[in-house]
Amino acid sequence: MADWASAFADEPPFVAVSHRQANRWLIAVLTWSSFQPILKHSGQPLDAVSIYLVTRDGLLISTEGIVSLPLDAPESLPEGLAGAVQGKTGLGDYVNLSGTPVTGVYRWNPELQVAVLAEQPQTRVSEAGDTVTAMVLGATLIVALITAAMAAWVTRRLTTPSVQLTETAARMARGDLNQVVQIVRADEIGILAHAFNRMASELKILYDDLEAKVAERTQQLQWANERTRYHAAQLVLSAEVACVIASIRDLDTLLATVVELIGRAFELHRASIYLLDEKGEWVVCRACSQPPFPLPDRERVGGTTLIGCVASTGRRQVVRIAELQMSGEGTVALQPPVQCELAIPLCSRRQMLGVLHLQSNRPDSFDEDDQRVYQSLAGHISIAIENARAYAIERETVERLQ
Repeated sequence: MADWASAFADEPPFVAVSHRQANRWLIAVLTWSSFQPILKHSGQPLDAVSIYLVTRDGLLISTEGIVSLPLDAPESLPEGLAGAVQGKTGLGDYVNLSGTPVTGVYRWNPELQVAVLAEQPQTRVSEAGDTVTAMVLGATLIVALITAAMAAWVTRRLTTPSVQLTETAARMARGDLNQVVQIVRADEIGILAHAFNRMASELKILYDDLEAKVAERTQQLQWANERTRYHAAQLVLSAEVACVIASIRDLDTLLATVVELIGRAFELHRASIYLLDEKGEWVVCRACSQPPFPLPDRERVGGTTLIGCVASTGRRQVVRIAELQMSGEGTVALQPPVQCELAIPLCSRRQMLGVLHLQSNRPDSFDEDDQRVYQSLAGHISIAIENARAYAIERETVERLQ
């Protein structure tokens, strides 16, 4: 016994049993040092864990003694004992010999020709699992709280400038382009705010330019519409004048009616008609909307006056007082309140008949569109003059024949 005690003075035996069977003695003296190659020990106390040694002969060895297993009916053995007897390694949940639900782990050691079986009640395993689950849940909850706090801080730091940018953009969308984002950071958000302010400034400049262009285009469109309506009215008046003069056969009555209608319908200062004499050297004023005639009653064809030039060239011309003042020239015809005058040749079948002379108090009168309207009216007047002269010749012939 002294030798036995001295042999295990440093470390007491974990299992020490002896048994005789079939003229053989089985002696098992195991310490934790000698038992570690068989069972990996964690160094922690084994709570409610039962450890057994199982041989192929069906011997179950524990601290309580040795039990002989019924090898002739292996199906009656629990899973752990059946696997250990068969020299297997594994684990599983089953009911042990004492009828307790356990979780067992068994491992066969070929060197020692013995299997180690460790069993722990499933209630303890579930308690350990619940403890681990609670620890995992607690740790998860703590991590979630920390994550939520960090997310809230990061979100506030990121969303506050974003919300400010969004609100500023919304106010700009409503038409307030004087918005400026306060730059208090030098990171990406600050760079974004600086770019946003620059974009807002450029947008305001473009918007102001666009408003100016829209106002200008609107004014031009209104002016164009007014001119269109004005010229449409001129065309209507020209057609009405043409219808009236087409029915007049007496030349003097025709000319007087023409200048009266033109002057009143087109709101002119004066309308006059000059006809070419028999020799073709002079054009004589035959009718004027404002008699007595302040103008010369005749103009030499090819002279320096506007009427003489038009009678010579056969091309219409416009003279404006502003242009004469700039050039230093003057004319008797252009006296205030007259601002401009237009002379249109009266021709029929390429033959010069005379000149239609018009004066206006508006400086913007007689533009290209006006000239086309008066040119068309001059064509109707020329035809009416030809008709009146032909009628006069026919009448004179009839009277002579009578």
